[in-house]
Amino acid sequence: MASSGNFATLLNGLLYQVGTNTTYSLGNTKYQSSTSGEYSQQASTIAPSSGKWYAEMYVNTVGNLHWIALVGDVGVSDTTNRDAYGNRTTNGGMGYAHSGLVRFNGSDTSSGYSTYTDGDIIQIAFDIDNTKVWFGKNNTWQNSGDPANGTNASYTTWTTTYGTLPKNWHVAGNIGNTGANTFNFGQDDTFGGVITGAGNADGNGHGVFKYSPPSGFLSLNSANLPISEDIDPAGDDGEDENPTKQFNT
Repeated sequence: MASSGNFATLLNGLLYQVGTNTTYSLGNTKYQSSTSGEYSQQASTIAPSSGKWYAEMYVNTVGNLHWIALVGDVGVSDTTNRDAYGNRTTNGGMGYAHSGLVRFNGSDTSSGYSTYTDGDIIQIAFDIDNTKVWFGKNNTWQNSGDPANGTNASYTTWTTTYGTLPKNWHVAGNIGNTGANTFNFGQDDTFGGVITGAGNADGNGHGVFKYSPPSGFLSLNSANLPISEDIDPAGDDGEDENPTKQFNT
């Protein structure tokens, strides 16, 4: 893969609810539950506040409740109950369920999307600056969506709804009972060797994906994140932009 940075993985469970028998593997990109009645929610370690981003999720086992979602920081940090997550809570988030249900900010807003099951690859593309998110299944964008052209998004006004809540956004997932997911943020388009990879990089040449990211959408990789204007990693422009100043008293 082509990358000079680090790809997102899944958070370690300190900021959101995790089932008691949830296990992680594949470098914290796969998680699964081994207990009936348990629900577990996971979110990406990288949560950008602007730009266009893309990720994929392989459905290892559906279980009885399965979502891919986009959630704000408040949704991730709400641990008051195990279902308090982006696709179910009023604290912000939007999700696409295996049943074809689509949910926004705790309410069902659409149905009729394709169902999905074991072996399917679910995609998410989101444009934070224009408040749009698209969901796809096996390279077919739902709702006749076209992320590259910015049309037919699943949601279009989410930051307005959230008002002053945090604007950092995580790609996320939810499993119920004995479900299992594997995410690819660009580090492994075989999802742990269960499919044949295709090697599709983003527009900056980072990552490997099963399907080509829409034009203009990038992998959740630290190399794709903007660099603060007061930091020059090479230290070429003198004291004011030398990164060592970030370590001063």
